[in-house]
Amino acid sequence: MKLTKPVTGSPCWVELGTPDVPSSQTFFAAVLGWRSETDPRPEAGGYTMARLGEDAVAGLSPTYRPDQRPSWTVSFATKDVDASAGAVRSAGGTVLAFGVHAP
Repeated sequence: MKLTKPVTGSPCWVELGTPDVPSSQTFFAAVLGWRSETDPRPEAGGYTMARLGEDAVAGLSPTYRPDQRPSWTVSFATKDVDASAGAVRSAGGTVLAFGVHAP
């Protein structure tokens, strides 16, 4: 199933933070057929876009600290990021970061 626009309440992006981006590129190419493109600009910090065919499917990023373990971050589509962050807090959760991306 190919989505052409985000579906509110569903995952809309995933990123892997890993201390070894090249090994992750090799692994996901073999397992899922992903082709990776690393942004060459210094300010991008090694951020890599994984693609399946021409479609962007995930981001791969170096970890920020030497002791940081590999982890996946999942982003969810929402129509109102402030209301969603408030709902997370009301339910006892913690908002670590949120951002806005308009299609």
